[in-house]
Amino acid sequence: MKALARGAALTLGTLLPALATAQEMPVVQNKREWKVGARAEAYYDNNISRSSSALTAQRNLSKDDYVLLPAVTVALVQPFGRQSVFLNGDVGYAFHRYNDELDRRRAKVSGGVGGVLGPCRPVLFGSYQAAQSDLASLDVGTTKNLQQVVATGVGAQCARSSGPGASFMVQRSDVKNSARTVKESDTTTELANVQLLYTRPSLGTFSAGFAYSSTEFPNRIIPTRPVGDGFFTQSYFVGYSRKFGQRLTVTGQGGLTHFKREFSPPGVDQSFNSKTYSADVTYGLGERIEFEVRGSRNITPSQQVGKTFDKATKADAIVRYQAGDRLGFEAGYSWQKINSNADTASALLVVTNAETGAIYGNVSFSPNDRVSVALNIRYEDRNANLPQFTYTATRIGVSAQTSF
Repeated sequence: MKALARGAALTLGTLLPALATAQEMPVVQNKREWKVGARAEAYYDNNISRSSSALTAQRNLSKDDYVLLPAVTVALVQPFGRQSVFLNGDVGYAFHRYNDELDRRRAKVSGGVGGVLGPCRPVLFGSYQAAQSDLASLDVGTTKNLQQVVATGVGAQCARSSGPGASFMVQRSDVKNSARTVKESDTTTELANVQLLYTRPSLGTFSAGFAYSSTEFPNRIIPTRPVGDGFFTQSYFVGYSRKFGQRLTVTGQGGLTHFKREFSPPGVDQSFNSKTYSADVTYGLGERIEFEVRGSRNITPSQQVGKTFDKATKADAIVRYQAGDRLGFEAGYSWQKINSNADTASALLVVTNAETGAIYGNVSFSPNDRVSVALNIRYEDRNANLPQFTYTATRIGVSAQTSF
C-alpha cells in the first residue's frame, strides 16, 4: 500500500501504534497521469508451506511449488482545478502447479481525492487488499484462507517549505478472513493521530505528536462478556528528517507506546509500555551506488488465533547499483523478530517468538520506458518457539511488466 499513483508522495510518516493494516496519508500532486499495464511473475519456491517437512505433510501440501501470478495494473491521477482524483491498482490471481488449493485472487487497490485549501492539503483515501494468508501465520490445521483488508481515512497536512506546520489523520481498517478457524482473528481498528511540524531548510524538519488506536476482535467472544476481545494503544513521539547535501538523507522517529487490553485472564498483565521507533538512513556514493539502512519496532494486531498482538522489531541493510540507464542491481539482508502474547482462551499452540533472517538479490532491466524485466532470488531462515514453524526456504523468480 506504499505505492499510490506516480505523482503521489507520502508525508513524513507518523509513528502510529504501527498497525499492519495502516496506510500512510498520501499527498497528491496536481499532475495528470493515465497508465494501464500488465504484469506477470513466475517463481519456484522450495518450501511453499513455510513450515517443517512434517507439518507440510500434515497439511497435505507439496513442499516445493511453481507459482504464476498474472495481473493488470493501473496508475491514474486526474486533476480538476486544484483537486485531483487518484487510483492505483494491482489485481491478479495466483496459480500453483502442485498446490492448487492455494490458488487465490490477489489485489492491492488504493485511491481517493486530494486538493489544496490555503496552506493545507486535505485528502480522502481508501484501499482494498486480498490474498492467501502466509502459511507461516496460520495454525497447523488451516491452509486455505483468503484475507481481505478494507481501509478508509481522511487527513490533511498544513505546512510550508519553512516554518511551523501540522497534520492529522483518522482511519478505519477492517480485516476479514474466509476460513472458519481464522475468523476469530478478524479485526476492526480505528486510529487517529496528530502532529506538529517545524521546518527550516538549513536544519531539517522536526515533529512531535500523539496517536491513538482501538482494535476489536468482534468474533473473539470472552466468556461472561457480551463483546469481543480488544485493546487500545496510545503513542507519544518525536521525529526528525533532513537531507544533507545530495548524498545523505536521514529520517527518524522514536517514542513510547502504552498498550492496554480490554480484558485479560487472571494473573496476566493487562497493560504495558513499549519503546517504538522507526529510522531510515540513505547514502549515495556517487551517482550509481546507494546504501540504505532502516529499522523499526511496532505493535500490531495479531492475525493468528490464540494471540492478541505482535511486537515486531525489524532491520534492513540494502545496497543498490545502477549500471546504466537501463540496468540495475540490488542486494540486501532483512531481519525480523516477533514477540507475541498467548494468553487468550484458545487452546491452540501458537508461535509466540520467531526470528527470521533473509538474504536477497534483484537484477532489473528496462529496454525502454514502458517495459521492464527482473530476476530475483531470496533465501529465508526462520527459528520459532514451535519447531513445526522453523524452516528454511529459497525462492527464485522472474517478472515482466509493461504499461501503456
